[in-house]
Order: sequence, then structure tokens, then C-alpha cells
Amino acid sequence: MSITEASYANRTGLGQWLTRFAEQQSLRMQVRWSRWSLDEQLAEGVDPGSDPALLLRARQLRSEKHRRRLASWIERLVDESDSQPTAGLTSRAPVVREKVAEARDSLLFVARVLRDEEHVRPRGIAMVERLLTDGGSTLYRDGVRGAVALQVRTMLDCLLGREMATTAVLSLSPARTAPLSRL
Repeated sequence: MSITEASYANRTGLGQWLTRFAEQQSLRMQVRWSRWSLDEQLAEGVDPGSDPALLLRARQLRSEKHRRRLASWIERLVDESDSQPTAGLTSRAPVVREKVAEARDSLLFVARVLRDEEHVRPRGIAMVERLLTDGGSTLYRDGVRGAVALQVRTMLDCLLGREMATTAVLSLSPARTAPLSRL
């Protein structure tokens, strides 16, 4: 192979690499701008493999960093609902404290699953994301008693699979400190 041919091969490889890099960056921007609708699709059960944008968003949701952030958010929400409300203006949507209080153990269990369990499903994580970020979710509007608890149970079904979630929900008793691996 001559120097000219080697130089051409390197440029061709570089061109292909640059093309792939540009496509990946374009996809990341698309996901960033449409993550709300992608989360909605994932929460409704659309297969992440059906679209590259859904697949990338599912990977982002399943990342350890993102799951830890959601778990911390849930724990903070529960802690704040246990404490006295603070006076003053805030940009946060007000949480219906009674709903959080009645679903307290289930919410904390979801936080624990998000932190400790490696094999959680993106559909369940998307549902948690929507519960926390949608101002119209059952956390932020007054409605039927038990609505948050029911939604959390559905999220657990989608996070872990119905059989494991049922076992986990049944284990929400005074001895709820058992490791998840025993469930």
C-alpha cells in the first residue's frame, strides 16, 4: 500500500468516524429536547428498541446516577411531608402531604429499589420520573384516597416485574429492612 493509499484510508476512516459522531450528537440533542414525550412513551410501555431515541432515553433513565437522583428526590419528598410546612413563597409545586404520608413506606421502598436493584426496567423508571416531575400527577393534586399508593404499586410492577413486585409489596411490614436480594 502506498503512502497515498494509506493516507486516503485514514481520511475515509476519519470521515466515517466523524459521521457517526455527528449522528450520535444529533440523537443526544433530539433526546434532550424531547425527553418528556419519550418518558411518556416509555411509561406507556412502548418498546425502547423500536426507536433509537427511546433506546438512548431508556439507557439514560437506567443509569445509576439518574436512579440515585430519583431515589434522593423521593426520600426528600417523604422527609418534607413528615415535617411542618414552611411559610413563604417557593417555585415548587405543593405536594399533597396526606397522600405522601399514606404511601410513605411504598415510596421509600421505590427509592430503595432505584438505589439498590441493578435490573430495573425503564418503563418503571419513566413512571417514577413522571410522578415526580408532572405537576398534574397524583402527588400534586387532591383526589381519591389511595391514588398515590396504587400508582406506586403499578410502578413497582413495571420496575421489577409483577411477580417480584407483589412479593416486595407484601414484604412492606415492620421487618422491611431485609435486603432486596432476598425478595
